[in-house]
Amino acid sequence: MKKIKIEKSACTLKPEHIEAGLTEEDPRIRGFWAERTDYTPTPEQVERGLMDEDAVIVKAFLNRHDVIPTPEQIERGLTDKNPDIRKVWAKSTAYTPTSEQVERGLTDTDSWVRLAWAQRRDYIASSLQVQRGVRDENPSVVKEWVSRKEFYPTYKQIQEGLKSEKKFLRDAWEKKLMAMHEELSTMAMDESLGVYHI
Repeated sequence: MKKIKIEKSACTLKPEHIEAGLTEEDPRIRGFWAERTDYTPTPEQVERGLMDEDAVIVKAFLNRHDVIPTPEQIERGLTDKNPDIRKVWAKSTAYTPTSEQVERGLTDTDSWVRLAWAQRRDYIASSLQVQRGVRDENPSVVKEWVSRKEFYPTYKQIQEGLKSEKKFLRDAWEKKLMAMHEELSTMAMDESLGVYHI
């Protein structure tokens, strides 16, 4: 693929230049313009950018400090047919998801979208969501759920986890076990000192 070298101009940007860049057929050029911070996109340009078929363009617009997606845009992005687009929205911190959006994301048909939702920390997962997550078919999703504070494994789960065929999963379970031991030790020490956490 031919490399395209793009340099930022020192001259003042004109609206027609911005519009031309954001509607360029080549996604690399659209991406370059979407990432530029020396202009503020119009609502129409934001709308078009968030609907772009290229996930890189969508991500660039979501990462902009001057872009605040509307509830309609958020919902549309989270239900896009393209899993790469859904993943970009799942990873975005430009909005706070509703409980319905979280649940839908955690049960997405694409495991990498589920992973992106498991990695978010702006919601408290239910026990059902946690237990479902640690049984996910994607080991990376399981690892993420094992590391979450909401997950309190049973002795049987720990035993099975430590026997995992994948080293990164065994390491995650060992780390979880150590964290639980440290928590229990802290609680025991606090009790011996007459300190209680409410």
